[in-house]
Amino acid sequence: MANKLPQISDLNPQPSEINLWVDDVLETFNLRPFGLSDEEWLRNKFGQEEVQKIFEELRLTEISMIIFHQLVEKHVFKAIRIKDYDDDGVEAEIMLTGPMRVRQGIRGIEHKIEVVRSLLQTIGISRPILDELTEEEVKKHNKKKAVSKKKKSVK
Repeated sequence: MANKLPQISDLNPQPSEINLWVDDVLETFNLRPFGLSDEEWLRNKFGQEEVQKIFEELRLTEISMIIFHQLVEKHVFKAIRIKDYDDDGVEAEIMLTGPMRVRQGIRGIEHKIEVVRSLLQTIGISRPILDELTEEEVKKHNKKKAVSKKKKSVK
């Protein structure tokens, strides 16, 4: 990425809406703007340098934690226990945390970009930086597709 993301202290946070899939229905939720306590939580949870990497690399595991933290309607994504099967086919009871359920609600590259844009608006990152992030993610995605097609054609 050509430009570094601004420091958290230089931002102008705004509320935002986010679309997430819940039980195969795309629903709209509200993200509250970052306040001082959220900035402190973010720094304590990940560290200032790591926060920048999370957004530059669009790391969805950490991004979903931040989304969950900022969600107004957290109750929709509360942790639940479900029965599932492990990799060996053994039935097991697992805990799906709020951030895990948020991740389940994000489908496809375009949706991932849309969700990250919404979150970055709550942090206060400007539209030009959002556009640059989107361009970088699309380039990475297209590069991965090209490599994948090349591998298939070699087989």
